Amino acid sequence: MAKRSAGFLVVSGRRVLLLQRADHVNNPRLWGLPGGQRDRGEVPYETAFREAWEEMDHIPDHRLVGEIVVRRKGKEYRLFVCRATKAVRRTWRPDLNGEHRRYRWAKLRWCRENRRRLHPVMKAVVGCRASRRALKAILRGAERLPARRGLRAPAARIALKRPEAA
Repeated sequence: MAKRSAGFLVVSGRRVLLLQRADHVNNPRLWGLPGGQRDRGEVPYETAFREAWEEMDHIPDHRLVGEIVVRRKGKEYRLFVCRATKAVRRTWRPDLNGEHRRYRWAKLRWCRENRRRLHPVMKAVVGCRASRRALKAILRGAERLPARRGLRAPAARIALKRPEAA
C-alpha cells in the first residue's frame, strides 16, 4: 500500500459527524471524516487520534465499537467507528483548523442522498451495502460492528472489524 491513513467515524444517536473540507485542500468542499495520513511508526488509532485532535482541537468522549477498513486505488483507510452520547451534539463543538470549513451531524439518509458531496472514503462506506447496514445497526444502538471481510463497494474493498481486532 502506498498510502495509509486513519480517522474517526463518530456516531451520536442516529447521526454521524462530518467535516466539510476547505477550498484549498484536496477534495475541496466535500464532506468527510476527521483523519489523515499515518506518520512513520504510528499505529492506526494513534493516527486517527492525532489527526482528529489537529483538525478539531478536541475529541468528544466516545467508545470504540468497531473498525471499517477501506482500500481504494492502492490506499488504505482505517476508520475507527466510535459512539458518543446523544448529548454530544448539544454540548460539544469542534474548533476546526484551516483544513475544514464547518461540521454537521448528518443522518445516514442525508449521506446517501448527497453522495456526490462526500469525500471518496465516506462515499465508499455509504456505497457498500454491507458497511451501510452495519453502520445503520450502530446508529440504531448495536454495541459493535459485525466482523466481515472482502466487501465490495464502487472502486473500493471494505472490511468490518470488531473492537477486539482493532
